[in-house]
Amino acid sequence: MHAILTFDHYLGGGKKGSQARRKGCKLICKVCKSESPSIKTLTIHYASKHSKLTFDPKDYGFEPEEKKQKPQDKKKEAKTTKKYPTTEKIKAALTEFYKKNAPEKLDNIEKICTKYEGKWETLENALSKKFSTEVNFISMCP
Repeated sequence: MHAILTFDHYLGGGKKGSQARRKGCKLICKVCKSESPSIKTLTIHYASKHSKLTFDPKDYGFEPEEKKQKPQDKKKEAKTTKKYPTTEKIKAALTEFYKKNAPEKLDNIEKICTKYEGKWETLENALSKKFSTEVNFISMCP
């Protein structure tokens, strides 16, 4: 089975299409005279065809792009600012919490603490959502 590709702006190959294709080309490679429509495609061209040479966008009148740093996630900042009590204190707080809200879960406290150790904020959020009450281990622990 053959796939048929259709392009709205097909420019054609060979001599007939070369003039139509040239309209979009702005930059010409100084090494092999290949045409590129943008600095980004010229950078890719250099990486694949002239890998031993270093590409300098200044040679083509462009400033090199600086790598953008990703902004810090507010949730990550919040996680690092909270100082949680020891695991033993959180176990005691969980025991009290489950005695009031779900006594049938008292047998699972050890398993829960093992699963969420170091991820107490995630456990707080899950319990708050499940039991529709604010859970805060820092204020719950003695």
